[in-house]
Amino acid sequence: MEESRKIAVLTGATGGIGSVVCKYLADCCYTVYAACRNNKKAQSLLDTIPEDKRGYIEFIELDLTSLQSADEFCDTIICKLNGNKIDLLINNAGMIAKKFNITSDGYETSMQVNYISVKRITERLTPHISGKIINTVSCTIHSASLKRALKSATGGFETDGSDSKQSTLRSLSYYSDSKLMLALYTLDLSKRVSDTGLTVCGADPGIVDTGIITMHRWYDPIANLLFRPFIKSAEQGARPIINAIGHKVEGTREKGSALLFAGNSCKSFPRRIRNRYDRGLKLITPLP
Repeated sequence: MEESRKIAVLTGATGGIGSVVCKYLADCCYTVYAACRNNKKAQSLLDTIPEDKRGYIEFIELDLTSLQSADEFCDTIICKLNGNKIDLLINNAGMIAKKFNITSDGYETSMQVNYISVKRITERLTPHISGKIINTVSCTIHSASLKRALKSATGGFETDGSDSKQSTLRSLSYYSDSKLMLALYTLDLSKRVSDTGLTVCGADPGIVDTGIITMHRWYDPIANLLFRPFIKSAEQGARPIINAIGHKVEGTREKGSALLFAGNSCKSFPRRIRNRYDRGLKLITPLP
């Protein structure tokens, strides 16, 4: 790795939005440590990148349903840094669990993938970051239940190792709760690192035409016909993240306040979410 080249860590690199962001980072000559679970998808992504930029990307295995895997991912990256600093940590990976399951760590799957493991990775890597932390949140956080989200985020649930089908509504509820926790964590982390020079922000891609919204139900073909033509492409969904990467922090911004990038806009998190953050701290401190 060239010492002068900036370093980015990207999760969800082989998904629709992640692929666009990964290509952008490679084009900007970042060294990209890209998390992946599927080697075929990783190779397919590399095949779409100009040969002279493929060497900028290194895929590292990560299973976000496992805290052990998250720790191993961080250990690998810290070793590869060789004392250098990370310029960008982009927590982009996310999922809507189609089936109900408790992970071996004792968390509902969506909560672990979208929040618990993200927090673990961020906390482990923060001492090695000198630039920005960008968390991919969701517009669905407005429909989440704070009480339910906080309860789920504490974990400690027992698993029998089996999956069970759940309704689409329940799947989306767990997803929304996990993304709310990620939004609250983004606000919390921004305040905690305000004196370190780090920038923490959220990016909301909106509803994007990627595999995450496929529910594997009988009505998927109907939903595809009715709704996919009206939702965003992966390129459009990646725009808030790319905008966050290039955004220069203004000195007049309130100290410790996290910005939210959505579409082409950049603003503070909605007041309702900031109020939920204040309520969340009263219910459970620190955030799990």
